[in-house]
Formats: sequence, structure tokens, C-alpha cells
Amino acid sequence: MSMGQNPGGTGLGMPITKNLVTLMGGTITLQSELGKGTSFAVELDFDLPKDKGSQTSAKQYVMESLKVLVTDDDRDSCVHTAILLENLGIRSDWVLTGRECINRVCLAHRSGEDYDVCLIDLRMPDMDGVQVTRRIREIVGSETMIIIITAYDWGAVENSARQAGANAFITKPIFASTLYDTLLSVTGIERAVRPPGGTARRAGLAGHHVLLVEDNGLNREIAVELLNMADITVECAVNGREAVERFLSHGDSFDLILMDVQMPVMDGYEATQAIRGSDHEMARSIPIIAMTADAFHEDVVRAGEAGMNGHLAKPIDPDLLYDMLAGWMGGHFH
Repeated sequence: MSMGQNPGGTGLGMPITKNLVTLMGGTITLQSELGKGTSFAVELDFDLPKDKGSQTSAKQYVMESLKVLVTDDDRDSCVHTAILLENLGIRSDWVLTGRECINRVCLAHRSGEDYDVCLIDLRMPDMDGVQVTRRIREIVGSETMIIIITAYDWGAVENSARQAGANAFITKPIFASTLYDTLLSVTGIERAVRPPGGTARRAGLAGHHVLLVEDNGLNREIAVELLNMADITVECAVNGREAVERFLSHGDSFDLILMDVQMPVMDGYEATQAIRGSDHEMARSIPIIAMTADAFHEDVVRAGEAGMNGHLAKPIDPDLLYDMLAGWMGGHFH
């Protein structure tokens, strides 16, 4: 009988596994029942990385707050990606056409519940991924991160896709580790929850109180986490009008305002001008820092003209944030 007709192995699998486990200082046990099967259990001891526990939990907490939309004309691919996301603690929606994707994004934007990430297949019958990306950018601007999915070499379309507004690419078949790393990268979570580069940057920040004005839920979660890591208490507003109302009612409790620029109802520039022009005793003295996905010179100039004291590009770099806060608040309290 040839080996091709005999499914049996050499019988060395278990001895090899046992030797490897023993070399690592672990144990292997088995439970077997005739007619039902056999289960093996391997126990190994590992040390936890120092000072990484809070970083990992913070990263996972922010990751699980992501709102994701998957678009692929292949239903199995949608289901597969949705399962990978669910295993990461992320609930997602999926659609089968580019037009459905645009409609979902539009509805979510109108309700103020924008998707944080869109995973879009490159080749679909009705619209290709680049066309869908371009249309999404017209609807939501730069807030939603867009990842192009392709089973082919994306080098040929990289330039056109990035010009349309794509942030990253991921190749089929999608693996959990690749998806996880790509999500961390495009959303800025990896940078946001990494340990700050030394306690000096956070010196004197503990005990301060900040008004955070940000309409995007994910960006708000990240900023709150960063501020809490420096023992700063935070009050949040979701648009410029709400920020002005909170400042006028109890502005003397805030040491600084972090102001997003692009928001519905009233944008950050208008809100800053309203605060600066009010009769509140802190109107001209409270530091107001702009937060925006745009970091061009004209944006920095416009922030200054509106009465803002500084400018932070998103996704926010923790070290730059702490440096900015220390420069404006330091050890001074109201």
C-alpha cells in the first residue's frame, strides 16, 4: 500500500510536542474517551511585560469603540471580515455594493454617528473601491478612515486610491493580525495609547480640568484616555455651540480648552470667536488649543486669527499633547 492510500503518520507528533513543552518548563495532559475523542491541555508559564498591562487594556478599550463598515461584493468575504472584527471586540456592519456603502455612510453622517473605519473592496461590479472612496470623502471629509481591500497587487492603483482619500491597503485573504495592525495604524490608536516618553512631559498636569470639544466618538475616547493618563479631569462637548454654552455657564472651572475645528452646528473657529467675544471673565485668558486633521500652514494661521493659542494635528501625538498642555497650564491652577 502506498503512502497516498495510508493516512497514518509516523507517531512522533506527541513525543516531539512533549519534549518541546518540557523544555519550556510546562506540562501536557490528555483526556481520552473511546468513541468520543481526545483532548490535550498544555500549560506554560509566561511573565507579563512590565508596565504594559494598562497600555494593552487602554488599546483594547479604544479598539472596541470603533464603528466599522465592510463593503465587498463577495458575501463570504464580508462574513469572514465581520467575524475577525468581532473577535477583536468590534461590532461591524457590511454591505455588498459600493452604492449601499455610500448610502450607509451618508445616513450615519446625517445622524451624527459616522463610521470610524470603512473597509472597501477594490473591485466591485457597480463601483470600484476608488470611486467609492472619492464619494465618501465628499460626504464626510477626512474623519472616516478608509482601507482598500484587494486580492491583487495594489501597487498599480495606490496613487489614484490615495489621491481619492484612501488611508491604507490590506490584501486578501485577510488575517486577524494584519487587520489588527492596520486598524491600529490608520486610527492612531497605537500612537495614542503607547506609554508617554517620560514623566517629565506630564509633570504639573495632574489635577487640572480641561474642556474637550470633539464630535467624533473615537477621537473623543482617545483624547479622554490621554488626558486621564496625566491625571487630568475632562468635560466633553460634542459641538461648538455646546462648548460655548458650557464655557459661559462655568468657564472658570476650566484650565484649558481642546477645540476640534471641523464640527456640526458650530465649528471650532466660530466657537472660539464666540468665547473670546463673550463677557465671561476668562474669555480672553483661557488657553484654547485647536485640534484638526489638517496641519497646513494656512490652518495654523486661521486658528491664530480665530483666537486660538496653539494647534495639534490629529491623530494626536501624546508627547506633543503633554508638551502643549505643560506649556500653557504648567503648575498653575485656577
